[in-house]
Amino acid sequence: MLITHLQTRILQPGLAQLTDPDPPSSSALRTAARDYERALDKLTQDAELAA
Repeated sequence: MLITHLQTRILQPGLAQLTDPDPPSSSALRTAARDYERALDKLTQDAELAA
């Protein structure tokens, strides 16, 4: 029951924020995900692993 509740209350809304191509407003989760992607991109470039 706890897992189902977590999925309904946290995972589904969070994933919707991340995958919505036209969100109604900027969210902290989407901002954090973009920052994370930029940091990974920089790390791969610094390590010369970028394709």
